[in-house]
Formats: sequence, structure tokens, C-alpha cells
Amino acid sequence: MSALSIQKIKQFFDKISLRGKLIAAGISAVVIPFVVTGVIINIQLTSSLSTITKEKSVQIAKDLAVLLDTALSQELKLVSVIASNRNIINSAKTGNYSLSHKELQQIYTIIGTDYLSFFITDADGFIRVDLPEGKRFNLDISDRGYFIKAKSGLPNISDPAITRGPASSKLTGAPILVTAAPL
Repeated sequence: MSALSIQKIKQFFDKISLRGKLIAAGISAVVIPFVVTGVIINIQLTSSLSTITKEKSVQIAKDLAVLLDTALSQELKLVSVIASNRNIINSAKTGNYSLSHKELQQIYTIIGTDYLSFFITDADGFIRVDLPEGKRFNLDISDRGYFIKAKSGLPNISDPAITRGPASSKLTGAPILVTAAPL
């Protein structure tokens, strides 16, 4: 600061009465610590809230992963139970899929509301029973990973996929996971 600026500030304070100076000093003594404390608390709270939010987000993600894993494990158990149905196994062995269709229709009627489709393939990967629409009958899925794994004896769940099909199908464009099990 230049000498002229300092002199102007000194003249300004000289014009203020002692009472005004005491009031200004008192206000400054109260306000400045509050402002400094407020800034420090704001910085600390922002940091703490950010840390807590990150920790909660990680915990929510872990909980959702456990929930999803549990649900998918249940789906694998369900498809394995369906695949162990004696009537379905016998009709697949004989190539007469009408009995499998009836059995799967009963199962679908009982638990199928949360499922887009139930289907059974032959050993070559051609769909022989398709519920509820029947539009994928004779579709060749022999090249799909879930079929290949099931054919090798492993119940499995496919990677997420978007269904393809005719525009008239309610299934077209729906995101799905396919659970597959060997008969």
C-alpha cells in the first residue's frame, strides 16, 4: 500500500467516534470468528458427507449384488428342478414333446407370470416346446453359450441379452437372462 492510501484509511478512522470504534471492534470480534468457524465446519461437513455417501453407495452396491446373486441362484435351482421332471425327461428321450408341453404348461401357469418364456430344446439345440407364444418353435440355439454349457452338463445363466423377434411379439426388445439346465 502506498503512503497516501494509508493516510486516507487513518483519516477515515479518525472521523469515527470512540463509541463507533468500540461497536465496530465488538462486532468484528464476534463476526470474524463465526465466519471462520462456519467456513471450517462447511469444509469438514462436505468432506464427511462425501465420504459417508461413498461408503453408503458401496454398501448398497454390495447388498444389491448379494440380492441378485441369491435371486439368480434360486433361478438356477428352479430350472434344475424343472429339468429333473421325469415326464419332461422321458418325452425328450422319446422325441414326443407333447407330454413335455403339458408339463411345462402346468409349471408356467403356476409360476410363469414373472417369466417371458419357457422352452425345451432337443439335443441338437432346436426349440421343441415354447411357451407361452410358441413363436420360437424350431429355432436353432445350438450356438448359444447357455445351450452349450447346459449340453455339457452345467446348469447356467446366460449373459444379459435383448430379445429379438417379430414386432408383434411382446418379447421383442425385452432385456433377459436365460437360465438353462441339462435334462
